[in-house]
Amino acid sequence: MRQMLVRLLTGILWSSLLAGCAHTPAGSAVQEYLEAATGTTITYVTTPAAFVIDQSGLASSGRDYVYVAPIIVSQGGERSSWLWLGVWSTVDRQARNGDASPLRLGTLQIVADNEPMDLDPQSADFMPMGVRRIPYATPVPPTQELLVPVTRSQIQRLGHARVLALTDRPADGPSRLWRGNDQAAAVFSQFAEEAGAARAAPSQVTGR
Repeated sequence: MRQMLVRLLTGILWSSLLAGCAHTPAGSAVQEYLEAATGTTITYVTTPAAFVIDQSGLASSGRDYVYVAPIIVSQGGERSSWLWLGVWSTVDRQARNGDASPLRLGTLQIVADNEPMDLDPQSADFMPMGVRRIPYATPVPPTQELLVPVTRSQIQRLGHARVLALTDRPADGPSRLWRGNDQAAAVFSQFAEEAGAARAAPSQVTGR
């Protein structure tokens, strides 16, 4: 009888621990923090999605990257959704050619399961209202940082996609295809599942 009771209590304890872990997964890719000065809650992912173009013609291991990651901004009962984009490269174009232009994105679309979604990016110098810092960074200083206001349905669409890619067309060149890495779709799927899509709301911005 005593052994049965011990086993029962042990089972209840383990069930409680597992339930707690399921509710708040350790090392979850979705996190949030409070900006105390503004009372704004920021929901974000710990690892951005990476989109890549091979540039082995410029350097043996040359690659251009666009990091893309979602943000939900919650303040005073209002919520808005954004995409952050950080552009960087393993190729130092200016070191190779002093007259070379830095890597920049042109007219931009994100492609979810072969269906393009137009994006309207703006400089990350103008951040959402109540946000003092962006919770993302690139491995080396970015050549460009952008923020894109998005809707609830767009976040859901990205979260349901199996394959993601980016396309852009620079003013001085042909269109480019940026291929998402193996984790790109998983980043948005987990964000949509754990954080939920923000309600559609007017996207207010403030200068940085």
